[in-house]
Amino acid sequence: MASFCHMAPARPFARLALRLTTPLMVLALSGCAAQMAYRDGEQLVEKKQVEAGLVKFREAIERDPGNAKYRIAYMRTRDSAARGYLDAADAQAAAGQHADAEANWQRVLAIDPTNERAHAGQRARESELHLEKLIGGAEASIDKKEFDSARRALNAVLTERPGDARATALLRTLPEKAAAAPEALLAANFRKPISIEFKDAPLRQIFEVIARSSGLNFVFDKDVKTDLKATVFLKNSTVEAALYNVLLTNQLEQQVVDANTVLIYPNLAAKLKEYQEMVIKTFFLANADAKVVANTLKTILKSRDVVVDEKLNLVILRDNPEAVRLAEKLVALQDVAEPEVMLEVEVLEVKRSRLTALGVSWPASVSLTPLSTAGGVGLTLADLRNM
Repeated sequence: MASFCHMAPARPFARLALRLTTPLMVLALSGCAAQMAYRDGEQLVEKKQVEAGLVKFREAIERDPGNAKYRIAYMRTRDSAARGYLDAADAQAAAGQHADAEANWQRVLAIDPTNERAHAGQRARESELHLEKLIGGAEASIDKKEFDSARRALNAVLTERPGDARATALLRTLPEKAAAAPEALLAANFRKPISIEFKDAPLRQIFEVIARSSGLNFVFDKDVKTDLKATVFLKNSTVEAALYNVLLTNQLEQQVVDANTVLIYPNLAAKLKEYQEMVIKTFFLANADAKVVANTLKTILKSRDVVVDEKLNLVILRDNPEAVRLAEKLVALQDVAEPEVMLEVEVLEVKRSRLTALGVSWPASVSLTPLSTAGGVGLTLADLRNM
């Protein structure tokens, strides 16, 4: 085919001969163009201009589709370049250089749009950005005291990526922050100074004075006897101390409802259970079995509200903040990886035929070489008989 690339202009022939030779000339010229494109592609690849070289290889294939050599060169160069870009993208993504990793994924898809490894890298990055956005939103919700919204966002993160350290740490702090938030808002009112003097006064009247002095609202349980008489003498004290003494001397308890509201109820076991604050905690288990962990929580903490999800291998617990904190310690003790045992194994090749090599090795044949006499004549049978 290469010999046609430098043909001299043909002399005028008959029209019939010209019609017959024209298709052959077109094929010859097309083959020459394909070969030139292929050579240009090889030169560009040698100069590390891979993308440009692939363009030339594709041009050669288009001009000569049946040439397997061109296709093999194109595919080999494309796959080799893609592997290099993908390895670099993986290293850059691991080092946090996400912009560079994205650029290499784009280079791979430019030469091989169906490359699944590049698409998987992009999907993983998009998922990571989505989870980071959820965690950032959860942190903002915590700052705004919107703990329910933060809990939903963090649970969504752990559902997609169980064991995420940042989300797990934030989720563990939610019960304490949620329980401490109302008290923190009430701290300023509790520190206000107050002086009160009551002798055999109804509880309702005492709480009315404390409410006017502190700006707090008091809500009473139906079983609180507000007409019960009490005596209180406090000078240069605080609202918190006054409230504590009134509750203590009358067998009452309090629960903070919001930033300026306090619920008063009898200090009885049934009422404590009824008004005790409950929180929900989700444990995503990486190593322990959800059923075993749930049984432990029920046995030790006596928790009744325990839900097991075998599909996701998680345990949901509803209890008071103190019980939840203890449950976190119990789960941490159980959810540990099993110890690994490393065995060093040496494989030896044993042949049964080696057993026959033990003992004396008897010869299978005997050979005889006659010795030459002094005159150089070999021994004859007669000589052997006379020996």
